[in-house]
Amino acid sequence: MFATLLLALTPGQYVDSKDFPREKQEAALAATAGIVHVPTNGEGTAVVVRYDKQKGEVFLLTAAHVVPPDPMDNRVNIDFYSPKTFPRPNLNATGTVLARMANEDLAVIYAVVKPPADISVLRICPKDKLPTPEPRHFPVLTVGCDGPMRTPRLLVDTVEDKRVPVKPNGAKVLCWETKGVPAQGRSGGPLIDKRGYVMGICSGTENQRGYYTYILEIQRALSGAGFGWLMDDELKVPAKQAVGSGKNPEKN
Repeated sequence: MFATLLLALTPGQYVDSKDFPREKQEAALAATAGIVHVPTNGEGTAVVVRYDKQKGEVFLLTAAHVVPPDPMDNRVNIDFYSPKTFPRPNLNATGTVLARMANEDLAVIYAVVKPPADISVLRICPKDKLPTPEPRHFPVLTVGCDGPMRTPRLLVDTVEDKRVPVKPNGAKVLCWETKGVPAQGRSGGPLIDKRGYVMGICSGTENQRGYYTYILEIQRALSGAGFGWLMDDELKVPAKQAVGSGKNPEKN
């Protein structure tokens, strides 16, 4: 049975890895946020994929099941981290769910912080940077807030295959299958390749394997929901989307 991951359990730490040196790990940690969905008090993880330092606008990607729809409240509390203050958060903010893509288990969160803020970004792998041919088995770095205080924890894992897991809501989406099983609280966290690109978003577990939404599914879902610009080289935010209005365009 496919399981989603919401609660925090274990502390954060760096790991020894020849594929992911310390600077890569620090960048991943600094772009990973712990989130709490205000209406349900559900906890999870998000990754900063865009940050406008001048305007203080932050865009994060997470798993849709961490921030389920609520007709009255789309607020999300966010803890940002920095290697300078870790394991304590260096910044807190309240964000808004801008869009949910239920089939792909993705959601976009928007927040405004007082600039300048110590916030890092991990880029979603753009189409022109997809590896060709695509590797079948490769090392990845994953980050998730599964500590007792929603502290980010870094793990080195291995992608073993691509599969369509059986999800409770009937969704059918291609996912990376990882050897490791994500702990509770890591839903919404990034799967990162050796170049530092976000290649997947943690969605859950099944049959003692982890599942992360596949990069092409992420690209299609964001483009289909009007958020393809999150993958552009330059941050050009459509005016109608750069607001914390609480509007919640749904897909699927």
